[in-house]
Amino acid sequence: MIRIDRKEGVVRRTADGEEVGAASRGLLVTHQRFDEVAAERAEILREGEVLRTMAMTQIKDDDAYLAKWIALIG
Repeated sequence: MIRIDRKEGVVRRTADGEEVGAASRGLLVTHQRFDEVAAERAEILREGEVLRTMAMTQIKDDDAYLAKWIALIG
């Protein structure tokens, strides 16, 4: 695992404490940011799926309720 220490501005490998060069630091920061964005996007997609499922359940319940009213009238 790689840890970025922003206070010191040094990127280290936590397993052995080896410092990574400046060129690799930018790449590691880019990878870390990509992972954060991907995780955030996945969470947004999960929330959207839950909201769609809730909406579909509500529509089905409303449809069943309306069908009962129509049966009562007819």
